[in-house]
Amino acid sequence: SVRDKLRKFSIRKFRGNIQELSSAINVMLKGWINYYCKFHKWTTVGLWFWLNKKLIEWKMAQKRRLGKRKAIRWLETVYPGKPNLFAHWQLVPPTLGKKRRPNFGSVRRGGETITHGAVRGLG
Repeated sequence: SVRDKLRKFSIRKFRGNIQELSSAINVMLKGWINYYCKFHKWTTVGLWFWLNKKLIEWKMAQKRRLGKRKAIRWLETVYPGKPNLFAHWQLVPPTLGKKRRPNFGSVRRGGETITHGAVRGLG
């Protein structure tokens, strides 16, 4: 599975900066996004949240004394400056501490446009 391939890559043990990490895994991520997200983007949301969690664990392993909250804040500060750093951030931005839904754009149902996350009948 996709998670098994990322586990074999061993993100947590990767030594380098975040740009090197993104260039190492973005090729795989883009391929999986093109294949799995072509029709059913919602089925991969759990994977992208899991990958963001692994990025936090990578930062915590890189800086031994860095706590989880600081690692989450670090990742959330990296995202606004470089939103295209990781391919999956276009689908699920790294906002683990906040309750946000992923942005997959809008869907047309019966002639009306409904944005994901909107309540039926109101959007």
